[in-house]
Amino acid sequence: MWELQDEFEDDGYEEEEVHHLLERRAPEYGSLLQAIRAYEAFARRLQDAFDILRSESARRDAQGYPVPEVARDEEFCQSVNGLHDRFTAAHHALADISLVGAALPHLFVERFGRFEVPMDAAACALVLCEHHEIVQRGKSAEGKRPWFDRIGRERIYMRHTYRVARREIQPDRYVHEYRSHPIRRFHKDLS
Repeated sequence: MWELQDEFEDDGYEEEEVHHLLERRAPEYGSLLQAIRAYEAFARRLQDAFDILRSESARRDAQGYPVPEVARDEEFCQSVNGLHDRFTAAHHALADISLVGAALPHLFVERFGRFEVPMDAAACALVLCEHHEIVQRGKSAEGKRPWFDRIGRERIYMRHTYRVARREIQPDRYVHEYRSHPIRRFHKDLS
């Protein structure tokens, strides 16, 4: 692993590249790395779509934001287009990891199964809001409040604390960190 770090000494270090290099040098990790990539491709689309929804809904105040309206946004549509295919790819890749047995694919379906079916962008935006509400409720015994308040079934009011400025989508970047950044920093500190 340490020789991998030497190839990424510049400030443009990207964890995705470490995974490509690791796969070439240690092919036995191929199915695990493929599962990470497939999961991240799915998660990235969800994250980008939700961030767009947050930024667009922040432009409305008292009347709230009609959620299906985000379907007019080109980047939102790009993010959710084929999401069900990304779901399927991630589910299959997770099932191919022999280290964890069947638990991981089942957990994935339990958490993200609502995105398994094809849907248009407006429907996906509504499901994304429902998904966020479910995730927030499951965060503790009492649950946590969603980042938005509902004003009817298809309209939300994004609370000020959770509003974000619009940013570019990042379709080729991971959402989650896989510990290579801290390992790299630790190695550099020891050097």
